Amino acid sequence: MTRLDSACGASARQAVCTALGAIVLATLLAACGGGGGGVSSSGTGQLPATLVVTLPPAQQALGATLSFSSNAVDPALSYRWDFGDGSTSTEAAPTHAYAKAGVFTVRLTLGNGSNSLSTAGSVSIADFAIVAGQACSGAGSTGWCWQRPLPQGNGIFDYAFIDDTHGWAVGEGGSVLATTDAGATWHGQVSGTGQDLGRVHFANAQVGWVAGSFGEVLKTADGGATWQRQSFGQVEPAQGIHAADINNAWVTTLFGTAYVTKDGGAQWSRIVAPAGSFKLAMVSGTDVWALPYYNDGTTTLPHSVDSGVTWMDVVLPPMPAGFTSSPQDLQLVDASNGLITWTEFGFDSTSQMFVSRDVAWRTGDRGVSWQPVGAPPGAGSGTSYRLVDATTLFASSFVTPLQRSSDGGATWQDVPQPAVPGAFVASYETFTALRFIVTDGNGRVFLTIDGGATWNQRGAGGTASAGLNSIWFFDSRVGMALAYDGSSVRTTDGGQTWTAATPSGSFGWRHPQFLADASVGWVISGSGTISRSTDQGRTWLSPGASPLVGVTDFHFIDAQHGWAVSPFGTAGPAALYTTIDGGSSWQAVPSTSTLGGLVSLRFGDLMHGVAIGLAGIAMVTADAGATWSPRATGSASNLRRVTFADATTAVAVGENGAIVRSVDQGRTWTPVPSPTPNNLNDVRFVSSTVGHAAGDFGTLLTTRDGGQTWTLSHTGVRPSLQSVFFVDEQTGWVAGDNGSILVTASGGR
Repeated sequence: MTRLDSACGASARQAVCTALGAIVLATLLAACGGGGGGVSSSGTGQLPATLVVTLPPAQQALGATLSFSSNAVDPALSYRWDFGDGSTSTEAAPTHAYAKAGVFTVRLTLGNGSNSLSTAGSVSIADFAIVAGQACSGAGSTGWCWQRPLPQGNGIFDYAFIDDTHGWAVGEGGSVLATTDAGATWHGQVSGTGQDLGRVHFANAQVGWVAGSFGEVLKTADGGATWQRQSFGQVEPAQGIHAADINNAWVTTLFGTAYVTKDGGAQWSRIVAPAGSFKLAMVSGTDVWALPYYNDGTTTLPHSVDSGVTWMDVVLPPMPAGFTSSPQDLQLVDASNGLITWTEFGFDSTSQMFVSRDVAWRTGDRGVSWQPVGAPPGAGSGTSYRLVDATTLFASSFVTPLQRSSDGGATWQDVPQPAVPGAFVASYETFTALRFIVTDGNGRVFLTIDGGATWNQRGAGGTASAGLNSIWFFDSRVGMALAYDGSSVRTTDGGQTWTAATPSGSFGWRHPQFLADASVGWVISGSGTISRSTDQGRTWLSPGASPLVGVTDFHFIDAQHGWAVSPFGTAGPAALYTTIDGGSSWQAVPSTSTLGGLVSLRFGDLMHGVAIGLAGIAMVTADAGATWSPRATGSASNLRRVTFADATTAVAVGENGAIVRSVDQGRTWTPVPSPTPNNLNDVRFVSSTVGHAAGDFGTLLTTRDGGQTWTLSHTGVRPSLQSVFFVDEQTGWVAGDNGSILVTASGGR
């Protein structure tokens, strides 16, 4: 509890702290007609010396009935609760349900007829319906959650299925997803990392390990409900990861090394391939094989049973006289069964012609003996083989379909392919002889659990679509997003579903802006002109004859007054234009005819505006855009977007993470430290203090002090983000490349 000094009729200093799951606000009166501390005695009408108000903790669900109380229970006092949404109560301990999401200031005012005492705090209301069941970057549907594509839009690099229903997928941006219904639905798991994850292995339904970039290693002992971050201490890219249990695991890398742990990742020992080898394959932490770079007739394979301390040579089948080989791969499914493939080349003794052919040999006794694997019918060069168990192999090439052998390669049969138009096997991954997945050329993933007799499209990565450049919401339910190819999508349920809207018929539609009452709006249309809508963007009215060409940004302060910018002066005699009739006609600002490189502009009020652009350029007007003057921003980076947090505070963002800020309507600027080197593409404030900036590679920054400081928000996203929009401090969306749309109901936290 924090006590705050206050005197009757004076402004109270307020503080907020969290204690025992509740927000407690305390106000200490210096002199309010006497009165002791604690709970008021019944019927005295005395104001308490210490007022303690208990508000609902953390984030509350939209529509939930919430309880409010205080330590003042004197019936002789008057109570007035203001819940911040227009609703009030005179009860001592009322309940209230909020009809919209957001952060609301809750104020309690006590009175005794001659004196009063008031104090306030905040309560956060989240619309969890719009994130229910989605893959989110935070636990419990917090953080940022995928709405499009589904189940999520990051690239998936690896899958693991332990049976016909339970599986996991890992990929870009720390993505980990799990399924319990054979991939029909996927649910995000919080990995705790933003690194790309490339390999996943589950020893059983509970114990799993993941390897990613920069030596990142994760492990779970509860099926992925929680993940612990580990590292083998190097930045070598992982080639594979396997584990026997929660303590014993090993990672092989692309650099011909391996790392083994016996204590759950606390310590790792390094194994280095012997000279002349480029790859390690492991059966366990001690049973290690190495694949040599080149075989010039020695036909041996290094093998170690003591974690690479000593190596012995395993004899391989001899090659034809005069031939040499280039080993391609070495696979081990257990201590006895393995497969080696190589390309051998030389002059055929019969035809006297130079030949090159793929060769595969299989062993079932730890390399004591080897049996040739027959090539599938019609197989040409570039055939790849996959050993699944002692007798089952798969093979594929550019000229043959996926094939399977159940007798060690003696005979082959075509694997039935998915009955989807245009589907063909581009890659595949096997788990058992009957359970495997294939990926087609369009990135669609299909799973079979019966050897290919039936297939289901069950990938954990959504199908990419046209990149989105803008997103706009009219309220917490109705919104739209525009794509670079002229297409658009709309939602009427907060983004739970998105449907294609009528195509514009041309490329480049972007940056819609609507008035607060949504009665009218504008958009940059395909040719770089500005079109107008009176039905929330369902239809757009062509501007007709207009001097505007190549517009990059515009801003309307009301239904009549607007401004537009065209870079490099390509729109005629000026770079800046004004309208006083809602965009029906536009007038060039002659004094800007020599300006170049302006790309974005915003107005804080009818008179004061800012335009920014290349090399940190800024132009400022104080006469409604009639004249403009240059201002130094202190940044040499290209600035991309500018906005006003309030009537006087302007913030601009741009390339290399550049952020600049002005508190005097653009007359002077100060560079702001940025937590990212990535390009920033958009910036928007939902209040005078809370704002967000979106950028490349899933970058999202948040400020809660009007742009003075910024923090990096974890989105778990790899596609670049082009636009951000919040309807309140809790509820917002971002949109970007690959048709990506994400939503937060928790302010991004």
